[in-house]
Amino acid sequence: MENLAPFYDNTITDRFFNIHAQQTHMSDKEKNQLLQVLTNSLDLQELGELVYTEVKARLNASFLNIVSPVGTFQFGEQDNQSVVRSFDLLSGRDGSIKIEYGFVRTLSLRENQLLKDINQCVKNPVRNALQFYQIQKLALKDGLTSLGNRRQFDETLEKATSKAHRDGDKVSLIMMDLDKFKQVNDQFGHHEGDKVLMSVAGAINQSLRNSDYAFRFGGDEFCCITTNTDETANNLIVERIQEAVANDSLLQKHGVSVSFGMAMLHAQDDETTLFDRADKALYQAKKSGRNCAKWAA
Repeated sequence: MENLAPFYDNTITDRFFNIHAQQTHMSDKEKNQLLQVLTNSLDLQELGELVYTEVKARLNASFLNIVSPVGTFQFGEQDNQSVVRSFDLLSGRDGSIKIEYGFVRTLSLRENQLLKDINQCVKNPVRNALQFYQIQKLALKDGLTSLGNRRQFDETLEKATSKAHRDGDKVSLIMMDLDKFKQVNDQFGHHEGDKVLMSVAGAINQSLRNSDYAFRFGGDEFCCITTNTDETANNLIVERIQEAVANDSLLQKHGVSVSFGMAMLHAQDDETTLFDRADKALYQAKKSGRNCAKWAA
């Protein structure tokens, strides 16, 4: 049930609320203008900024959240004192989607009606932008392991190296290649090989921090991009992956292990040279007997 303000509107008059004293809703012309602006973009970040700017200008909103199964997208500054008005946009098997509007005080009846009108314009553009976002996310995922694919790796590494050079961040690349994977496919078939790849992906995922990124190139090649880590921290990540692989019953059964090649971003590196250095280190690890890690010079 809605938590409505008392039956007066202190933004208009000191007298009791008079529904005819002020405009209580958006005109059809205003709605059409707003819809035209919102339907010009499928970019969720851009759309959220547009909606937040609109609600802030009209109703002095302090924040806007778009809450969905693929994440929460926040605009503005939220605090525990905010008065929140929430609208469900979709319920179903894909999970609920809602928009939360935050204000510094309880809205009047007139303001509530304006918010409803704005939200009515917002619903379909936000749903469309979320669907587009999900399609984009799927296009960047490896279909088998749900790790990032090569395309996402290329984009992420380029952004990470550019940011590191600009802000002085530390970036490392950990390349991985499975040992004895080919014999699994040869002896037990690709279905069993797929299960091995999924097990390795799980071992990698559980070994990383939230700020790290994991990818599968294809075949039995994996890699991680880590940020703000030194050699010691990266060595610990490798040790955790090795331990998780060693404790996996399927990987133990097939004797599968992992070789690692690691490189930290140098001042003279770009994404290509960083990749080449880590790849050469991986080659050295494979030559050194496998199931080990080598750092690039």
